[in-house]
This record gives sequence, structure tokens and C-alpha cells, in this order.
Amino acid sequence: MISARLQIRKKTLVALLGLFICLCLAAFNLIRTPTWSTDVFEYQISYELINETKFRDLADFIQLSFEPAFIFTSIATGYFTKSVNFVLFLFALVSLVIKLVYIPSFYVKNKMVFILAYILTYYFLLELTQNRIAIATSILLLGYHFLATKRRILFVGAVIFASLFHYTAVIALLALLFDGRNDRRTIIRHAVLLFILIVSYLALKSSIIFSVIESLDPKKASYIYSTDNDLGSGLVRITSVLIYQVLILISCRPSLIKLAPPMVAAFHNIIFNLYAASISIYFVLNSFGVVAVRLAEVFRNLEPLLLIITLSYCCKKKKLLLVFVILISIFVNLQKNSNLYSGLFFY
Repeated sequence: MISARLQIRKKTLVALLGLFICLCLAAFNLIRTPTWSTDVFEYQISYELINETKFRDLADFIQLSFEPAFIFTSIATGYFTKSVNFVLFLFALVSLVIKLVYIPSFYVKNKMVFILAYILTYYFLLELTQNRIAIATSILLLGYHFLATKRRILFVGAVIFASLFHYTAVIALLALLFDGRNDRRTIIRHAVLLFILIVSYLALKSSIIFSVIESLDPKKASYIYSTDNDLGSGLVRITSVLIYQVLILISCRPSLIKLAPPMVAAFHNIIFNLYAASISIYFVLNSFGVVAVRLAEVFRNLEPLLLIITLSYCCKKKKLLLVFVILISIFVNLQKNSNLYSGLFFY
């Protein structure tokens, strides 16, 4: 009886500490300036435009390339602040609470280790820069939780809701191919995904499709056909990314957590296959640099959660190797963040 009470008290304290950490991490959004990054600058410009027009007609709404959730949240907060920072703070706070407190309560034993790993890998890129995709991917985590517990309708609902924050969240419907089952047919499902991606690539390369997209929305066409972040720019770069992601997959393969509870095993299998899918997306669509990066990022940010779940349930002999791989992941992501956003000493 006393032991049970201590366990409940311990879980409560860990949850409260997690919420406090989330609040502190999200609060950094309140002190940012538009010069922080291109994303923040665009957020601020769009926030001002939204609150100037208040969408007096449909044309104003269509002209803006942001999703409905950002637009309506901006209008709601525009009555008491002229800065977009409060919107970004709310998005980051919700995102972090789901990612670092709620979802880990079901699947992670080492919760503080996971929080530290996430902060050192994807926190800066998502919750401090790409806030819309940050909250969208957090809502998708809820969706994967629903899928692991065989609640498909709720999963689809979560994907639709996440797409209101970032349209790329729709790609998470691919999770229906990998709904917790780990069998020989998984390879066939990945082959089907690869076929779909190749067909999509050939369609986008078609001059007819390009003409149609450009006539409907020239801005979207320039975005889709942008070659920024093009992985085809160097064989060494492509090979290094491939080796790194394959290393993560080998280190987190489902066979390492055979003794995990069924719900944990199902969730792990879903995010494992989605992380694997990000490799196919990244390389097949690499000619469309920005699109490839954005779509793959929906699944690539599952990396720290995938690693820590595996660490939580693998046998003791494998734990030291997992810790080493986690340190590699942290190093690689810190290096990437420092290259993208130089001069951020506090980070």
C-alpha cells in the first residue's frame, strides 16, 4: 500500500516537473524577435496582415498561405497583442506538453532522459522555429497512440485536426499501412509506399502537372519546385544521411523490445515504420528539395522517441549500445542546428 502511494507520488512529481520544463521551454518564444529566423519573420508579417484585413472577403483568406488554425488563433490574439510571439508560445506549449509529458506517460520509462534527448535534438528546430509543424506533429503523436490502441476513427480525426495547423500532416495517413502489425507483409507495404512515391515523383516532373499548379497558384508552384535543400547536390551528403538513418533503424528494430507490453510494441512498430518511410520520402522526392524535407520531417522528428522507447524496453546487454547511438543522434542534430542557426550561444 505504501509502495503504491510512493509510486503515485513519484509519477505526479515527474509529471509536474515535466509541465514546468515545458512552460520554461515554450516561454523562449515570448522573447524572440523577427530577425531570429526566416520562419519567425514570415510569421510576424503574416500575423500583421491577418489582423489588418480581418478577412473582410474570401480573397484575403485565399491569398494567405497559412493554415486555418494559425489564422484564427492570430485573429483571437490580435485584440490584445501586436506580436505573433504569444501565438507561437501557445503552439509550443501545447506541442511540448503532448510530446514530453502525455505520450511518454504511456510508452517511456526514462521520462527525464527522453526530455533531455528531445531538447538536444528537435526542440530548437520545431518548438522554437517551425511552430506550426511542431504542434501538428504532436497531435499526430496522439493519432499514433489511437492507432496503437485500435481506434482508427480517432486517428483519422487527429490527422485532420493536425492538418489545420500544417497541411503536410495529411501524409500521416500512411500510418494506416503500419497499424501496429510487424510481419512479413510490412516489406510489401513499404514497396507499395515506394511505388506511390515514384508515381508522385514522375507526375510532379510532368510539364502538364507543373503548368496546372502554376496556373492555379504560382507561389505554391515555386515552393514545390524549389531546389533548396536538394539532396541531389552531393553523393557524400546523400550517403551520410542514408547511413545515419539506417543506423537508427537497426538500433531500434522491433525485435529488440519483444518483452514490451502489446500496446508499447504496437506504438513502437508504427513510429519505427514511419521513420523508415521518411527515408523513402526524403530520397525519392529529393529533386523537390523543400517538399522532400518538409514531408520527411513529419516522421523524422520521431527519432528521439523511437530511441528512448527502445532503450526503455531492450535487454540490459543492448542498453550501452543504445546510449551510444543516442549520443550520436544528439551530436548530429546539434551540429545540424548550429549550422542552420549560427550565433545562438545560449542554445
